[in-house]
Amino acid sequence: TYDKEGYKPYVELTVKNGKVSEIECDALNKEGKRKREDNTAADWLENMKIFEQEVIARGLDNITIGEDGAVNDIEGLNLNIGEYGNLIREALNKAREA
Repeated sequence: TYDKEGYKPYVELTVKNGKVSEIECDALNKEGKRKREDNTAADWLENMKIFEQEVIARGLDNITIGEDGAVNDIEGLNLNIGEYGNLIREALNKAREA
């Protein structure tokens, strides 16, 4: 589903030895433009890069994401992760089943 800004979130990741080794969280609008390429989303992108680094370093299971999508245990992160945690979990489950 599209968020209030008109973007639909997605994740792409690589799993090695059961852990995320590469990850990119992004979103597309209805015209197919990536949020990472939106000049007004610089703060979002900076925060998302922090989140991606932590997912690789710590693993998603070691990051506390509240039901409201807030993350309080990553220093410097000021972003509601929202649906991204669920998308990462789904991708990890698919990778384990493959």
